Amino acid sequence: PHNSRLEYAIVSGNDGSAFRVSSSGAIYTNGSLDLEVKACYNLAIEVRDSGVPPLASRVAVSICLSSLNDHPPVFSPIAYSTSLYENASVGHSIIQVSAKDLDIGIDGQFTFSISLGNAENKFIIDPQSGWLILSNVLDRETTDSYQVKVTATDQGILKKNSSAEVNITVLDVNDNKPIFNPAAYAVSVSEDATNLDVVVVKCTDPDYGRNAQIDFAIESGNRNSSFKINSTSGVVTAVGNLDVETIN
Repeated sequence: PHNSRLEYAIVSGNDGSAFRVSSSGAIYTNGSLDLEVKACYNLAIEVRDSGVPPLASRVAVSICLSSLNDHPPVFSPIAYSTSLYENASVGHSIIQVSAKDLDIGIDGQFTFSISLGNAENKFIIDPQSGWLILSNVLDRETTDSYQVKVTATDQGILKKNSSAEVNITVLDVNDNKPIFNPAAYAVSVSEDATNLDVVVVKCTDPDYGRNAQIDFAIESGNRNSSFKINSTSGVVTAVGNLDVETIN
């Protein structure tokens, strides 16, 4: 009968015109939906017959979206640089990395891990806070920098992840003394030598920068001030006042 023809309409709750209703009362989406924009829709559906006057009734329809783990965690920034002295204590907090995940629920929860660049096991990372922590002693003379890859992995069923690089420079501490090579020298010089270069002493220091700069000086045994040494080059010069009868 004419009065039994029904017309359906969404009368409220259809934010962004996300849904439509067919002549049979079936509800369809008008396009893709984004859980991060809106998680639930509370629709009011009205149905009218074709009588005169028409009669109508309404029903509430709640539609909630489930997550598809759309997004990986994203680091900001994607590269970090820092430095610390080689005598830093084990347990020292070096730098904190951060990331965000636009998903919700477990899909938006993530943990941090070190995925590359930690072959010497010098570092650990707090999986929750993202703090990179020194876990072993450093020696700049062995390794002066590290490139550590840090990864954030979400907890979704189909896990997603992303990574950032942390560049760590190890700063020098003056922890090595200069070393002569060889440790002893023996030379012969004529007693009448004057302003004659007689030997060059060699010395190395494995430290870096100013800590590795070497100044030479004669500490003892220079009777009558017969010799001098160049403080930079290590050249020992006989300046005179040599007498084999009085000086061995």
